[in-house]
Amino acid sequence: MDLTLPLWFEIGSLVALTLILIADLLIILKRPHIPSTRESTLWVVFYVTLALIFAGLMWLIAGGEYAGQFVAGWLTEYSLSIDNLFVFVLIMSQFAVPRRYQQEVLMVGIIIALV
Repeated sequence: MDLTLPLWFEIGSLVALTLILIADLLIILKRPHIPSTRESTLWVVFYVTLALIFAGLMWLIAGGEYAGQFVAGWLTEYSLSIDNLFVFVLIMSQFAVPRRYQQEVLMVGIIIALV
């Protein structure tokens, strides 16, 4: 199985991902606050929708098999990321991080994990 995507799709995906990460960082830095359950739910819906849009584009460009592989990988990573939340909660509790800074600490932890 050799997946060859058009160069414009690969570059566009990387640009979109970079812009999303930058926007996310700017929103957190400009508006540090304690997010409500409603706000958190809306963000989760937003990011799930982005993943499904990407899967749909992959379906159109590369076919259902590759789109299915993307969705399977995404679901696996999404489910595995849940345990990381518990680790962050334990760390923040242990170090008594004030609630208003937890969002920033979480973002820094995620960036460190990505690097």
